Amino acid sequence: MPRKIFFVFVVFLLAGKCFAQSDTTRIGVYINSISDINYPERSFDLNFWIWYNYANDTNKIVEMTDFPNAKSVESALMSVVKEPGEIWCAKKVKARLKNNWDLVNFPFDKQEISLKIESVEDENKTTLIADTMNSKISSGNGLEEYNIKKYSFERTKRVYNTTFGDPRLSGASSFDLLVFKIFLERNNSWTTFFKLITGVLVAFFISLSVFFIRPIEVRFGLCVGSLFASIGNKYIVESVVPDTLKNTLMDTIHIVTFISILSIIVLSIIALVLKSSDKPKAEKKLDKIAFWSILTVYLSLNTFFIARAVLS
Repeated sequence: MPRKIFFVFVVFLLAGKCFAQSDTTRIGVYINSISDINYPERSFDLNFWIWYNYANDTNKIVEMTDFPNAKSVESALMSVVKEPGEIWCAKKVKARLKNNWDLVNFPFDKQEISLKIESVEDENKTTLIADTMNSKISSGNGLEEYNIKKYSFERTKRVYNTTFGDPRLSGASSFDLLVFKIFLERNNSWTTFFKLITGVLVAFFISLSVFFIRPIEVRFGLCVGSLFASIGNKYIVESVVPDTLKNTLMDTIHIVTFISILSIIVLSIIALVLKSSDKPKAEKKLDKIAFWSILTVYLSLNTFFIARAVLS
């Protein structure tokens, strides 16, 4: 009799451990399209399929998953297939997702967007596994501005410094999180870049040419005209380049141009003073040194900033 009681006790413990194990669900996604990229609102739309493979018929994972980086979600349950020991469930989802667009290097910017899938049950009850083999992106994904360089589907955890009132936990809670990352690179970057800087380059070289002009007084009109032309070009660029609080590559190029034109005006004033002092040789020497110095510094600075943006 004692042996029977002991046996029942052991079986009870083993059964308890089995029931305590978390349900395992394999989740995969197929991206149909990426659209409606909105820089000011920091969002984009994603149309995709998501499927779940699990064995436990009591598993409510389909209803117990969340998209934590979504602004809005629309979904429809499309298909459920039940086989002995395995259940497959798929649904189609359209979601507007949040994303912090990094436009500092525009138009040489590279972006990383992601779809996050999180279990709303803690990791002790539910385990998520990424179906990396079948998770892909459609070739007709609808992207025009960007080219997809690569993508990945990874499993991680999200830890909260609260238990959300769950009496089974203490201190903190941890949930499985699957992240489908997509790495983008902008198309036709150089074409877009030269379209944007043509006006400011023309304005700079017009102002630089004043070192070859006599009388000196005529220079100031050209310099001021070039300055206003470069300012106008900046306003045009800002209407094209997505708005951001950070200093972008295009902002930097315009700032370098403004400083260069201002330097030309200052040096022209010095040349005018030398002319008034009847020092023609010193005036011509200053013009020659100023021309090559400003040209070298201008090209060097812009080359550095452009190379940094392209290589980043």
